[in-house]
Amino acid sequence: MAGSKFKERLLRSSLLKIIRLLVIVSIVFAVGFLGVTMAKNEFKADHNLDMMRDFFQSNYDNAKEFLTNDAQQEIFREILEDETSQIVLEGKLNQYNNKNDLTAKAILFDVHGEVKYSTYSEHELSRALLSHSILVSNNARGLKTEDVYTSTYFKQARGFSDYIMMKEIADEQGQTLGFMTLYLSGEDWSYYMSFYNCDGVITDSNDIVIFFNEPKVLQNDYYFYTNDKSVKIRDDRYWVIKKYSQKYDVNFYSMVFNPTSYEIPFALMMVAIIGILWYRAIKDMANTMADKNSKSISLLASEIDIIKDENPEHRIAISTQDEFEAVANQINTLLDRVQELHNENTQLLELNNMVEMKQLTAQFNPHFLYNTLEILRNLWAVDKERADRLIYQLTQVLRYSINNAKRDVQLAEDMIYINHYLEIQKLRYGDRFECSIDIEDNCYTCVIPKLLLQPMIENSIKYGYLKVKKLKIQIRAYMNDNVLYIMIKDNGHGMEHDRELEMQEYIKGTQEAEESFGLYNVARRLELQYAGVSGIELVNEQGIGLEVWIKIEQSKLG
Repeated sequence: MAGSKFKERLLRSSLLKIIRLLVIVSIVFAVGFLGVTMAKNEFKADHNLDMMRDFFQSNYDNAKEFLTNDAQQEIFREILEDETSQIVLEGKLNQYNNKNDLTAKAILFDVHGEVKYSTYSEHELSRALLSHSILVSNNARGLKTEDVYTSTYFKQARGFSDYIMMKEIADEQGQTLGFMTLYLSGEDWSYYMSFYNCDGVITDSNDIVIFFNEPKVLQNDYYFYTNDKSVKIRDDRYWVIKKYSQKYDVNFYSMVFNPTSYEIPFALMMVAIIGILWYRAIKDMANTMADKNSKSISLLASEIDIIKDENPEHRIAISTQDEFEAVANQINTLLDRVQELHNENTQLLELNNMVEMKQLTAQFNPHFLYNTLEILRNLWAVDKERADRLIYQLTQVLRYSINNAKRDVQLAEDMIYINHYLEIQKLRYGDRFECSIDIEDNCYTCVIPKLLLQPMIENSIKYGYLKVKKLKIQIRAYMNDNVLYIMIKDNGHGMEHDRELEMQEYIKGTQEAEESFGLYNVARRLELQYAGVSGIELVNEQGIGLEVWIKIEQSKLG
């Protein structure tokens, strides 16, 4: 049985370690792989973003320069006023297209929508294109001289869009003559972005698509928007970096194709296979070790069971010629030393308890004796008979308190001593002292520690007269479930809260008493002599008085 448990524990421990190792390796691999992938995607997307932004800015600035150049503006006006040939503008536009990557087509029309110049063929210059241009011109009026109006023209569903840049043309009096419009080619943008292996989308501030390299990167035909780092479009996933350009009022989305990787599942599967092989090897090793040590462990366990359940004096006797025999010898040595220390500690504890009990019982207040002798001296001159009675009572009190023959007495015997003590206090304080006693008959035969009540009464007298002129003390006792309950209550206005907490620490024994030795002594005596529910409790009512409850379980008498 012991060998089987040993093998089970070894296998369980090995399995847990292997699982822990596999989890750590898997996490490290997955985090590392994902981290490298994310860093690579981020770097590539950031590089592509810079290229997209530079490419767009270059073509935008050149187109704007073409539209706002003073010389060009003069040519536009002359054509609108039929004062020059279109050949001049055609030459200028050819020079522009030869110098720029994005070719531009142009339409120059007057305020009535009549086309004065166009690079579109009759077939390309559709009613839709012209209507769109005229519609855009409504927003291009009144711009600053250096500004142009931009828009987007979608030629057909799922096709590439052209970027419209339009400039209002006015005469010297500021009257609008017409509008010059450049259409930057979306096909050219796609060509160059694909050539540089750069996926991405450019939108205006309203998320309307301006340029894109391939239709597959669009969420729909005309709009694109995301704030996520990773976005899935149709069946493909992309890593995205977004950058807004305030100067051009456009959003740049640089996108890196980020397909689902099968490398992580494959690597995790390989790690799992290796883990299974490890487990099989460790299991075989555990079986070999368990079979070899099973007999020794069983012998050792059976010997220990004898010590635990049958005979504590028994010592382990095995001869296995292995490490378990050495362990058994060490256990025997340890048991011998533990038994020796136990015997010594038991004797020492008994001796200490005896000494402490004698010390606690002997702590009789000398002030009581001094005060009583002073009363006796004064009484002798006026009432010798009462003085004789006082001498008798004092003798009984002293004889009872110094008699060490008994450690435990019946409550009836202790109450004889208490009655003598109370009569002496009554003689001292006169009408300022009252004491009532209510003890049930079945309590008188109960056994209590000798001199148990006197310190409590003395405590009430000592502290009660500090707050009241007339002191009343109640002594009550009753039995319940074989437990004797004794209450000593006074009307001395109780204790302050901090003082109450301090007294509770004295009673618990967590703090040694520097004063109020009465409560401390009683608590210590009950702790040393009794067990179970026996003890002392305080019920403090500030401004009213203090109750001290003593509980002594009779069946637990020491």
